[in-house]
Amino acid sequence: MEYKIYILFLLGGSIYLGIMDYKKYEMSNKVLLFLTILSFIYNKKLDISFEEGILGGSVYILPFLFIYGYISDFYGKECLGFGDIKLLFFFGTLLTYKGLEEVIIYFNYLTIISLLYIILILKKYRKDKMIPFAPPIIINSWIFYFFREYFL
Repeated sequence: MEYKIYILFLLGGSIYLGIMDYKKYEMSNKVLLFLTILSFIYNKKLDISFEEGILGGSVYILPFLFIYGYISDFYGKECLGFGDIKLLFFFGTLLTYKGLEEVIIYFNYLTIISLLYIILILKKYRKDKMIPFAPPIIINSWIFYFFREYFL
């Protein structure tokens, strides 16, 4: 029962961040930091080391750091907000690093969910308007968290 409380807080906080990003195009740093710290505490309860959480957070943000740093320069505008990178760090600490195969599968599903998300909301947004990216990250991460063993 104790572990379910952690998951409920993590799930509720991430849904709150997704709604906040969808409506205001920004996420609360305080909530992101709280969720990241809570994921480390949750991992400790599951006997997962702090290093595995840090490694997971670091590996899961790498493709997004590339997009944030280089692709944004190529297009001359910000393609991705840094809040999305911090959100992925939180989910990386929760998912931890289990191997490159799992990370590749995670990003393949994130791509599919993101494309479906963009197709569904494309009517609402113009080309020059930002599209909030936290909702597909959150949806994909929780699906991957709960059904990880089915993907591998």
